[in-house]
Amino acid sequence: METEITFTRIKEFCSDMANSMSDNAADRVFTRAIQDALRSLAGVHNWKHLRERATVQLLAPESHTVAINATQGKREFTTESGKGMATKYKTELWDVILAADSTLALRIVEILNDDVKADVGQEWLEADVAAGTYTAYKSRYELPSSPKLIYSSRLVQENLPIDPCSNAEYENYRAINIGSAGSQPNRFTTKGKLLFVWPAPDQAYQLALDYQRHVNVPEATDDDHLVIDWPIELEHLLRSAVQLELLGVLGRKKVNFDPDETLRRFQERLFGNKANDQHARVRPRQMKLRGPGWAPAAICNDPMRGLLSRHVDE
Repeated sequence: METEITFTRIKEFCSDMANSMSDNAADRVFTRAIQDALRSLAGVHNWKHLRERATVQLLAPESHTVAINATQGKREFTTESGKGMATKYKTELWDVILAADSTLALRIVEILNDDVKADVGQEWLEADVAAGTYTAYKSRYELPSSPKLIYSSRLVQENLPIDPCSNAEYENYRAINIGSAGSQPNRFTTKGKLLFVWPAPDQAYQLALDYQRHVNVPEATDDDHLVIDWPIELEHLLRSAVQLELLGVLGRKKVNFDPDETLRRFQERLFGNKANDQHARVRPRQMKLRGPGWAPAAICNDPMRGLLSRHVDE
């Protein structure tokens, strides 16, 4: 018995459902139909197989007595000879804050021996600093998947909620409260699989998240043996959605199935599977987070009106 759905398997199904076309055109059309079908299905319901829980280890700050020199008007800094800055502060995007100015969180873009360069627009504005000290804070972490909707978020040991916010709200909050780095985090946002918390932690914490994730959509360059991010028990629903996407691209005259019957069957399957999904209804604590840029295909809101309007010929 099959337990997984592969890219090849659904492409072969597409080939059976569509009239003959060149190999390149077919691969392009079939891939797009599969991508749009997955996005649409994931957008029309919060499927329980796309719900995820993650625990993120938030790291304590790292203080350094290594001397660092800063020059007014420059974004280049130098550290004590032979004691350069750790490369992870660049690659993992830590916030570096000099003791001489707690309101400037530097993002390091270049480390070469004892020389360090901050991001564009982060010139040192205070008086020159000789033999200053600095602390590095980690406010950026990676999640196992890309959140679409947050259900709950809390600091585990403290059993305290931490509030999600939009990317713009986060950047504004961080800018206003930059001097609060080294405190208990109380805000976070996500960008794709990346998690950003603020204030940057003053000690180690565990952040527990319960969220609805985005479906993983295969790329045209992916291997055909790739396993599609959709459960085998809902394959029939995916196939119906793919048929409707093919119908929207190719039109009635270029598909090998009855459009009206396919649409009726899709609606029955969709409503039936949504009812059977038994997904716990938990009110999210924020609006949907924007993931990779895409707009749901027409079947998300009104399958009949949307998909039939996408025919290229009647």
